[in-house]
Amino acid sequence: MTNEEKQKIMRQLGCYARQLLDLRFPTIGSLFEGDRGYYIDKCLSPGHVPEDRGMIEDVPRGPFYDEADYYSSLAIALRLHAKRLPMGHHVLRAPVPVPQEYHDFAKYYAATDRWNDFVALGGMVDSSSNRLQYCLASHLLRNSIIPHMVRPVSQSAPGFPLYHHDISVQNLFVDDDLNITCVIDWAFSSTVPPAQLFATPGLPHPRDLVLDSSLVNAFRSGIETENKNISGGKIEPNYWKAGQMVSRFMRVVNLDALQDYDHIEALYALAGGPVTSGLDRSDTNSVSAILARRATSHDALALACELAADVEPGSEISRREKEYFDAAGAKRLAIARKVAFAAKMNPRFVADGRLWRWVDEVLEYYDRESDAWEIISKEPPLAT
Repeated sequence: MTNEEKQKIMRQLGCYARQLLDLRFPTIGSLFEGDRGYYIDKCLSPGHVPEDRGMIEDVPRGPFYDEADYYSSLAIALRLHAKRLPMGHHVLRAPVPVPQEYHDFAKYYAATDRWNDFVALGGMVDSSSNRLQYCLASHLLRNSIIPHMVRPVSQSAPGFPLYHHDISVQNLFVDDDLNITCVIDWAFSSTVPPAQLFATPGLPHPRDLVLDSSLVNAFRSGIETENKNISGGKIEPNYWKAGQMVSRFMRVVNLDALQDYDHIEALYALAGGPVTSGLDRSDTNSVSAILARRATSHDALALACELAADVEPGSEISRREKEYFDAAGAKRLAIARKVAFAAKMNPRFVADGRLWRWVDEVLEYYDRESDAWEIISKEPPLAT
């Protein structure tokens, strides 16, 4: 599909989003059908139920009467998930490599190997230290991000609009001219804060964050055009910013992204925090610095002890680690250990794409492997 064809799809989705904006209900929750018609009850949307979260009774599910409670419930769900459920591939301080970060696929595949090696050490994914980081991130979202996402209640259009949580290519039917003829799978539709409809949908899958400005503008153009047809007015600029924040927020709290840390940094910047652009995390007000400070608080230390008591036996972790590196090889184990040492020595350390590119450059530059190990043993200058 060409970019122009994608833009056509996005414009239509923008039009539909604006139409849904007028379909209002008094509370935020999922749509149910009863004897007397449709009604709103507790949220069964992504973030509240999937990934076994439905089994956690402590997750607030509403229905909610205001945006702040709804967003906070999702941050709480993330925290409870981090405390009790498997973390999958999510390591907050080690975002999963993505192809866009590398010049070619060979470099990307090498980075994914380095990442897998790093997180294999000590069962990092489900370790108490990683779980603690997500709990701290949940606190940051509730206190520093959500207040900037909440919009004042509109007196002219009170209530909360209907939203489709899975706008993806498999749920869109189009004709030969790429006109959308049908949107299916509304089973988990729910009502949401209005700003959520201004979040550019991810295509081909909801987890895909759209960064192509032409596609974002096409979606917004569809909303603006339909808005003029319906009301003749303009969309308030603060809704576009709120929509940007909601896009990233949902991917983090739903654990539906590959690079949670990057989304949190972007959210913090949108909320008015310092913009690090991934180049310098030494600022004392950066996300990495804030999380590092909070990790030393009394509550965080108590939580760390609580989480450590629930980890699996060290013998089983060591067995899996040995089994992994027996297959991967001693050289990869050596690199992973050097990176882990650097991470341990620096509480602001983030193992992102810059680190894996740096490791690759070192291994390529030095002919003798012994020299490469010596260089790698030093802390990577850009991984702080």
